[in-house]
Amino acid sequence: NRVEKDSSIGGFMRFVFRRSGSLVGLYIGLVFAYGSLSYFNSRLEVETIKRVLTGVVAASSLLHFYYDGFIWKVREKSTRESLGLTGGAVTARSNEFLPSWLLHGLKWAAVFVIPLGALWIGQTRGPGPEAQRESWVVADLPIGARQHLNYGIALQKAGRLDEAVEEYHVALGFEPSSAKAHYNLASVLMAQDKIDEAADHFATALRFDPEAIDYRYHYAYALERLGRDDEARLQYEAAVRSKPKSATYHYGYAVHLERTHRLDEAIAQFRQTLRLKPDDVEAHYEMGNALSAKNELEEAKAHYLEAIRLDPKRADVRNNLGNIYLRQEQISQAVVQYEEALRLDPKFKSAEENLRLAKASETRFQSRPSP
Repeated sequence: NRVEKDSSIGGFMRFVFRRSGSLVGLYIGLVFAYGSLSYFNSRLEVETIKRVLTGVVAASSLLHFYYDGFIWKVREKSTRESLGLTGGAVTARSNEFLPSWLLHGLKWAAVFVIPLGALWIGQTRGPGPEAQRESWVVADLPIGARQHLNYGIALQKAGRLDEAVEEYHVALGFEPSSAKAHYNLASVLMAQDKIDEAADHFATALRFDPEAIDYRYHYAYALERLGRDDEARLQYEAAVRSKPKSATYHYGYAVHLERTHRLDEAIAQFRQTLRLKPDDVEAHYEMGNALSAKNELEEAKAHYLEAIRLDPKRADVRNNLGNIYLRQEQISQAVVQYEEALRLDPKFKSAEENLRLAKASETRFQSRPSP
């Protein structure tokens, strides 16, 4: 042992490097204490202490790298000679392919940086709940809008709406002009039935990105929910005009027009919807409703029958088809449809009442005297 044999080594170094199990335990304890700094830092509430601990970890890491690099450099004979030292294991050569400091840095990268980077990527991009992975990104990189926006999206997908709202607000704190953050926040607020707030954020999103047609379409729906029908219609028109091949947009606009009793325009939009998407059950059903309201019973019946063909389990379609038959005085067919509606949905009160009326009409019809 050099410490024991070299008389030039001072007392402190002899104490530190002497053979002692207690010193080994102390060293291991210090290693654990140093490693625990990050743990305590993540759980402390006092910001000043957190900054101090972060500074200690960062400074000690830099010092370790510096001193370790110095030790490697001192091994070179030319460096030792420059420092007035003798010996040395390595002779520095000016014609080396890479300088020694770079070689040492590459070794550090190979041993620590690359594995840690791979671990971080594995955590943030690997399998597992998306919300958890995005939370790790936010924990590692808390400053910036993008990571909070992505975390909010993941929380929204997971149904954690209150937390998603918080993350979207944080994202907007970093980037108030983020149209996507405003839009996503509005979508969550709609799901929470906070329509007024949602409409404001949809409007803001459109102000920052007026070309985003999806924003406009959902803004129209929010306005419709608020009873601002004239404004909603303008937004629906703009959305349909900008994206004329969207069956969804035509359908949404048609439903709005039907609800506001603009039946001719609604029917035109339903026709566009079915031209783009002929197997849309809802469009056939609503088209039947609009035609029925205009007393165009045969065409309404055709759309109800097509809706039933596409989805035989729709009790509401059966009920409305029964209404058509009843208005056409085809009472037995009406009874069949009402009974089928009740079979599909035994709690369907409207179908139950319609069936009672149809049977009463059938009884009156049968009791009429023959001419």
